[in-house]
Amino acid sequence: MRDIYEAIEQNIKKLNFDKLFPKFKQYDFALYNKDEVFLKDKVIPFDERFIGNTTIEYENKGIAIWNLNYKVEDIDVFTSKIVHEMFHAFQLDQKEARFPNEYQGVLYDYNEENLIWKFKETQFLVEAYKEQSLSKFNDFLASRKLRCDKFKILVNYESGIETVEGMAKFIEVSVLEQLKPDLKVKSIEDLLINLQNPKNYIPVRKISYDIGALIMLTAEILGIKYNRVIIGNVENVYEWFDNTKSFNLESLDKIDIDKAFIIKYNLGLKIKIEEFLIDDFEIINNITLTGFDPMNTYKYKKYLIFDHFVRIKTFNEEKNIFGTSCAKLDKENNAVQLYVAKQTKNTIVS
Repeated sequence: MRDIYEAIEQNIKKLNFDKLFPKFKQYDFALYNKDEVFLKDKVIPFDERFIGNTTIEYENKGIAIWNLNYKVEDIDVFTSKIVHEMFHAFQLDQKEARFPNEYQGVLYDYNEENLIWKFKETQFLVEAYKEQSLSKFNDFLASRKLRCDKFKILVNYESGIETVEGMAKFIEVSVLEQLKPDLKVKSIEDLLINLQNPKNYIPVRKISYDIGALIMLTAEILGIKYNRVIIGNVENVYEWFDNTKSFNLESLDKIDIDKAFIIKYNLGLKIKIEEFLIDDFEIINNITLTGFDPMNTYKYKKYLIFDHFVRIKTFNEEKNIFGTSCAKLDKENNAVQLYVAKQTKNTIVS
């Protein structure tokens, strides 16, 4: 693991951080597995502060962390992922105020009208980048504004992810430009392919990384200047651009989409929860959710399914529960009970 760490560290030394983003700087990072955590100048035993690929506070400062279960073979791409997570530490230091409510994301309503509109709308953005078309870019922005008028809560969540994670994904692509330009081209090609497949729009959180990054990449290729300042900027990424163009909803009808993926997704969740609930499990009552992995948490009717981990508080005790578990929701969508498979690991944390 130390060889991987040092290779990434050497790559990071090649980067011009201020060119990636004004005032951005290098942060420490850690690579870990189930046994050990590799830091810049030491190795420590694994502990449960290190969960996921993200930014955490360690010794009173933000560091990027990466679980080597998700090891990236290409060291340049791996470096870009680490710098992505460093950028989140920078955002926190800069008092970034646009982090979305992740619980709102778990409760995201995958209704057919909004989801199909969202997919079709994003094709204007894809075409804007591929054709270097300001007109298509403005179509995208006008459609987004109109969709926000009708689905404000949903669009606000999407936009928060597009801004916070989309900016980090844009940084990731920019790292590749500095290290190996051919990889930047490949990364954008993959991004465009991803955005043209409607199946990738569920769950919405992941696709929003790419949409946010493509908004910035499209503005860049069109030569549109915009304000990327973090502090005090309450606008989300799609709101950074002046656009007075009106939008005709009929223009969406020209874009074809197979709607079957929405039904298939919901059916898959139904089966997953039903299969979980027939197994032997322990019931924990009077819980408060204090943490979960938003990339691996799903809602179906009055249930949440946690595929990675969930952190709960019961009375004065807090627990991390790893593996698959399921929460039952009340009428206000608050988790009130947790069903834990008997073989699932749970540990107390401070």
